[in-house]
Amino acid sequence: GSHLFVPDNEGYEGSAMGFFDEHNHFVKDPANLTAAQLKRCRWRRYYGSASLLHTNRAQTCFLYAGQRVLWEAESESPPLDSLIDEAVRAMGAKRLKILIHDKGFIDGARTGRVKEKYGSDSVFPLKQGMLDWEDAQRLAGLDGQPWQVWRPPPPPRPVEPADRPEHLRRRERRRQATLQKRREEAAVAPPVRVDRVELKVIRRMKLWEACPVPIDVVLMREFLTDGSCSEWALATTRDVADPIEIWNYYKMRPAIEERHRQM
Repeated sequence: GSHLFVPDNEGYEGSAMGFFDEHNHFVKDPANLTAAQLKRCRWRRYYGSASLLHTNRAQTCFLYAGQRVLWEAESESPPLDSLIDEAVRAMGAKRLKILIHDKGFIDGARTGRVKEKYGSDSVFPLKQGMLDWEDAQRLAGLDGQPWQVWRPPPPPRPVEPADRPEHLRRRERRRQATLQKRREEAAVAPPVRVDRVELKVIRRMKLWEACPVPIDVVLMREFLTDGSCSEWALATTRDVADPIEIWNYYKMRPAIEERHRQM
């Protein structure tokens, strides 16, 4: 889902007005913004948009499979059903392996329909307060199974050319020592990074009445180097063998969104 901005002219029939921040994201509650942030927001005229993009695991191709321009602030979720149907008619059901979407497109009936009609799985994040997430959290504390731990790979160490003269090696070591001393004197805090992610699968949940098929819930606890922890969950109709595989599918979303922005 996205927004297509047009000049502020009422002649754009079916367009809507919305309040957007400096990154062109819709501002739902201006009261939560600071005065400085509000100064960078503005009212803009727009059409809503829903589009479907086809890619592969290696992300070596990005094929636009459909788009709808929405009328008078229409919800972006309902048009997705027809986009999927038309894409399948054009490409064949076997091309649609996994449907990846965000919270704005959560719909239990659609998730079940895509699975039952096309044999295709869905991957999407759960909203806080959804029964499947809350129950999965309770079960995770009772099942006695360990959490699977993922740690980011260490950053690559710089490789010095084998033929670099010794006087240049000494100069580079002195330069690095000087830079480190300046960082320490300036009390520059190291950047916050992901320290580790803990994952656990709760399988075959059926609490979602609107969804006719069971889902697996992948719970995640993301620990950062500043000591904070973010908890979230992914749902999928896929029978999960490895939770990291489902997480890697969802990590494709930023690259997909970047293509939507470029378009």
